[in-house]
Amino acid sequence: MLLAIMFTAEVFVSALTTPAIAGYFPSRPPGIPLQYFTGVINDYGLGNGTGSFSLTIGATTIDFYIGLPMKMNGNMVRCQSPDPEVEFGACTDWPSEIVEGESVVTATCWVDTEFKPGTSTLFCDEIESASPGS
Repeated sequence: MLLAIMFTAEVFVSALTTPAIAGYFPSRPPGIPLQYFTGVINDYGLGNGTGSFSLTIGATTIDFYIGLPMKMNGNMVRCQSPDPEVEFGACTDWPSEIVEGESVVTATCWVDTEFKPGTSTLFCDEIESASPGS
């Protein structure tokens, strides 16, 4: 009986200290102030730990982390990468009008202070085409 109680307690403590999902992909907190950035999208990718992309704004490149769920042009996107060699042709929800290295987009982001304590980190969960006609 004592062994069963110890095992149950150990599993319970483990469940409290182990993340339910791998990585850090936060959802936008309700009411948080939003920031908007417009530039050419590059290097979009989701991994097991985090996901990121960059925007080239003039001569500056800024890196952003990805929050989930990610929406592009109003639709949920689950692709790890728009690169067919990475996704092996399985990325069917990436909008065809958003092309890495070419398309100007606007990203909707917020500041997260939990990912790296003491640091303000930008997470984004919406990307919209910023070019006319897109």
